Amino acid sequence: MHSNQQPGEATWEALKDQVDRLGGLDGFPKSEFQPAAYRELVVALQNSDSLEDAKNFIDDVMMCELVCPKPSQLRDMIRSARESRDANKPAQYTPDLTPAVERISNWPKDTDERWNRHLELLRQTVQKKLPKDHPLRIQLRELTAELKSAYPHLLATR
Repeated sequence: MHSNQQPGEATWEALKDQVDRLGGLDGFPKSEFQPAAYRELVVALQNSDSLEDAKNFIDDVMMCELVCPKPSQLRDMIRSARESRDANKPAQYTPDLTPAVERISNWPKDTDERWNRHLELLRQTVQKKLPKDHPLRIQLRELTAELKSAYPHLLATR
């Protein structure tokens, strides 16, 4: 993709839609209150090779991060994935989730078994660094979506 996309162009709008998905993360710059910061996230996402790559980066961020990345962090993730791919390694951003998993491991068991299954899937996917298309990662994405739907008030800021 080219980094000279402008507002109103189809590619810009598609990238903006991907950035909007980060809206539930802490520290997300709202476009109406922090337009420059919001725009910088869209510009940073232009560094991805394709719209599909941009979507995949945002998928990874949404699954693994609690705080919205800064534009420089997003560029670094994209650069790192590109370098990994060029070196014949899987082009997948894999953050260190150990601190988050340890923190949530101490949470009490919930009466809704879906939360407990979600925590278990998180532990398994982090420990094994599974690829996106692995069945456990797919189950985790589906369960996350189900929990977000069932408990929007709990997951709105995380």
